Amino acid sequence: MRILLACLSGLAAAAVPALGAEPPLLIGLVRSSAGSIDTGPSYLAGGFGKLLDGGRPDKDSAGAVVSEARLAADWAPALGWGLFVHGVVREDAATKGLSAGSGLLEAFAERRLETESGHQWTLRAGQFFLPASRENVGTLWTSPYTLTLSALNSWIAEEIRPIGIDIAWGHTFPNQHRLRLAGTVFGGNDTAGALLAWRGFSFNDRPMPTGRFMPLPPSPERDEQFPGQSREGTRAFGSDLDGRPGYAGRARWTAPGDRAMAQVSAFLNQGDRGLHGAEYAWDTDFYCLSGETDLPAGLRLLGEWGSGTSLMGFAPPGGRSAARVDISFNTYYLMVTREWSVLRVTARYDNFQVRDRDSTPLDDNRENGRAWTFALIARLGEHWRAGLEALDLKAVRPAARLAGTPPIDGDSLRAELRFAF
Repeated sequence: MRILLACLSGLAAAAVPALGAEPPLLIGLVRSSAGSIDTGPSYLAGGFGKLLDGGRPDKDSAGAVVSEARLAADWAPALGWGLFVHGVVREDAATKGLSAGSGLLEAFAERRLETESGHQWTLRAGQFFLPASRENVGTLWTSPYTLTLSALNSWIAEEIRPIGIDIAWGHTFPNQHRLRLAGTVFGGNDTAGALLAWRGFSFNDRPMPTGRFMPLPPSPERDEQFPGQSREGTRAFGSDLDGRPGYAGRARWTAPGDRAMAQVSAFLNQGDRGLHGAEYAWDTDFYCLSGETDLPAGLRLLGEWGSGTSLMGFAPPGGRSAARVDISFNTYYLMVTREWSVLRVTARYDNFQVRDRDSTPLDDNRENGRAWTFALIARLGEHWRAGLEALDLKAVRPAARLAGTPPIDGDSLRAELRFAF
């Protein structure tokens, strides 16, 4: 982390502007959504429910009122230099005030240059979303397609956001095909995998701020077997736990006119699986294949498939795994979208699965499920957007059933109004 801060400070110092440089550009959005969610207690309230809100002991559904404001400062202090800071303030089922879900999402310095032969280079240092998602291509890592992200990108929003250095190379060939290659060295993502193992996938549009805890479902067995784990939950983004750097890489090909693209990416956090203070470092490897293409009748097909493993702790010899917690996970989504003037219609199918591969008793981390999402998004002028979304979720998690919680199946109907500038 000290090396990262030194690099970030060096980039910022090198970008000190000349007199007369343009002031930072402010980018933001304010959105509020409401609707009905019919499922068990939300994961945000420490339950097993996979949606933003959920039922209470005395009723089966919740109102799902969410308010959020995001603001970013994008500053180009000199030609080819950039500084970007992005934060969020929100109030939802988990916050009960404004602090728990509010804070910093991104902060990085960037250097961009292009050679005479048309090669583009970008050096970025700080904390940032990996530019790999095919959903979150809107301003401030938002989706233009739905109100709720896929299971894959909901998890990325919660547990994957490198704090490090990213180097990217891009080139457009004479035939207008484009190729982009990138590599990242990072820290601060050591607990990635804890949510998938102990809670499972979720569906949200709620990136977790740096330094905040995400609650975990109650589990007396986990408290007994992993007494070192913080009772506040798990904190994905913060100080590096084990001092070991992680690595990520990606490669993207884009056809002329953006008619199609294909991308492969990898994330390996290299966690040492040990206990550090009140949290464990998880050894999580994650690989993703993405693609999109034009279809007849103005349709666009998008899809992403992610697969990986996550291990934590050290098990006695003789078991199925050398780790006390050992899971593999797979998830994918397919999305079809069509835009008519100011209206966009989208349908998405999600599938997700977590397999338990260890021998630790009373720590069953299996789950599987699927979800259908249908959304209508309407642009109301230059700054306003309205959306309506229906989501139907079917999921099975044996640990939730043993805990005696309500079923984690669910459905939601939500409407959202957004102002962006």
